[in-house]
Amino acid sequence: MAEHKYNFDEIIDRKNTYSYKWDLMKDPEVLPLWVADMDFKAAPAIYEAVNKLAQQGCYGYGVATKEYYDAISNFHKRHYGQHVEKDWILCSTAVVPALTAILQSLSLPGDEVILQTPAYNCFFGCIKNSSCVLAENKLIYKDNKFSIDIDNLEELASHEKARFLLLCNPHNPSGRLWTKEELLKIIAIAKRHNLIVISDEIHCDIRPNGSVFHALTTLDDSFNERIITMSKLNKKNVEDLQVKGRKVLVRVDFNVPLDENGNITDDTRIRGALPTLKKILKDGGALIIMSHMGKPKGKVNPKLSLGQIKDAVAEALGAPVSFAPDCAKAQEAAAALKAGEVLLLENLRFYPEEEGKPVGIDKADPAYDAAKKEMKARQKDFAKTLASYADCYVMDAFGTAHRKHASTAVIADYFDTDNKMLGFLMEKEVTAVDNVLSNIKRPFTAIMGGSKVSTKIGIIENLMDKVDNLILCGGMTYTFAKANGGHVGQSICEEDKL
Repeated sequence: MAEHKYNFDEIIDRKNTYSYKWDLMKDPEVLPLWVADMDFKAAPAIYEAVNKLAQQGCYGYGVATKEYYDAISNFHKRHYGQHVEKDWILCSTAVVPALTAILQSLSLPGDEVILQTPAYNCFFGCIKNSSCVLAENKLIYKDNKFSIDIDNLEELASHEKARFLLLCNPHNPSGRLWTKEELLKIIAIAKRHNLIVISDEIHCDIRPNGSVFHALTTLDDSFNERIITMSKLNKKNVEDLQVKGRKVLVRVDFNVPLDENGNITDDTRIRGALPTLKKILKDGGALIIMSHMGKPKGKVNPKLSLGQIKDAVAEALGAPVSFAPDCAKAQEAAAALKAGEVLLLENLRFYPEEEGKPVGIDKADPAYDAAKKEMKARQKDFAKTLASYADCYVMDAFGTAHRKHASTAVIADYFDTDNKMLGFLMEKEVTAVDNVLSNIKRPFTAIMGGSKVSTKIGIIENLMDKVDNLILCGGMTYTFAKANGGHVGQSICEEDKL
């Protein structure tokens, strides 16, 4: 991946280029650097694409492509956990015209818009120009912090003409990121009084003092039809992760095949993870690598130890690799790790908590449900322990991404949005899948293999309305065969899925 260096000290003179804010400034010594547009040059890829289009010299009847909408949907899903469909997306040049269009389209003259003040000055004009009435929900300022006056918000929402709540998260100009608890209270009030919530989340990546951003549409699915989100795309992937002086925990898939002497017979999976791992080391991060190998079923098995591949990983990385013989007791090794150093954790599946399945008890046992619940609690603790080793987390194990294991899914709960991302391999695979599913060529046939139906049901259901033919292979087919009255003998079969 190409590396680009940016000169953030370069001043780009935009006077007399029809820039509103630059032409507004009369003092030549004043630089109009607003939060929404800091006047840094666009990324080279963007500049080159725009320049290529400009050179055609014909600009009429441009349209937003399917790939454009897919990029928006995928970005919000990946970074904020939001589900966004193409038909829900409307494009606007900026927040102010978007807000004005929303109010003028959905309001009647005299409708009240609840606004938490102090507020971005342009919001007042949007409300007035839409023939709406401002209802101020003044924020409470105490101990150098703004908070929401919930009682007053409830009272304003009860007004007969109350129709909208204009929410700003993070709040502009105070910078407050509202907590999940505060947002749930707002949703509860809006539900009781049938308000439409317009959520301005444009600056959601500005997070002071380690605050966590919660997209409003991820909190209560039953209310999402009455939420209008104003957002934007932000360039954010592992290439932009700030790792200098920080410890980075990377989940890879080093489940490589070994011969009887423990030698790797195919290192494809190790080579596939190198771009992400090398990028972190190059940028001054300390690297902690974790993976599984084989199916030890929650027990230590020397034949499946990752210690066997430590030297091969070191050779591939071009850097020494230390080894933690117990993945759940690596606190000291992780704490001692310095920039540019690498620590490889022992096989995650030596602990049953990684997969989160009860060990030594059959599913038919009446005590199984209680054992499963207890194991899920232990799984969270295991994930929390792994997360404690590092400042940020990168998921780059596509082969295990469909499993809700401690290291692939549960662990994400212990990192905020800015500090958990996809690696280059994972992003490449996700993009490839998106491209296939978003640009289907008919007839479309999908082939799926695997031993268990239980881990594939979600994928199968997702594919059913997209494919013309679905071919199932491997051990999972025996479960389908038995469900249709077939005889499978001693072959693998998930009885509880029949």
